[in-house]
Amino acid sequence: MRTARRQPHRPPRRGLLVANQLLDLDIKPRRLTTGLAIAVGTHYLADRSGGHWKDREPTTFLVRAAHRLGKQGWIQNDPTAGPHLDQAWHRAWHLIAAAIIAR
Repeated sequence: MRTARRQPHRPPRRGLLVANQLLDLDIKPRRLTTGLAIAVGTHYLADRSGGHWKDREPTTFLVRAAHRLGKQGWIQNDPTAGPHLDQAWHRAWHLIAAAIIAR
């Protein structure tokens, strides 16, 4: 039985450019590239934290930031704290990236 080959993940840039043209959104390619770069970069920073929320010594950017903000007790004691912090991080940066793209 033949299995389908998995395609590598590709950023949605081409699809967004096509939608931009078809829907006449007037999104500038440079802004799109900048916004997507911000989204990808901040996503990378946050996703290194998965599985490290309960580390006594913070080893990743987002865990170190949480400790500096005095949230170590919360992330140590609440099993949902890490995922909530991760999602808040993603949503905030996606908002910033969308604002850059739409400007």
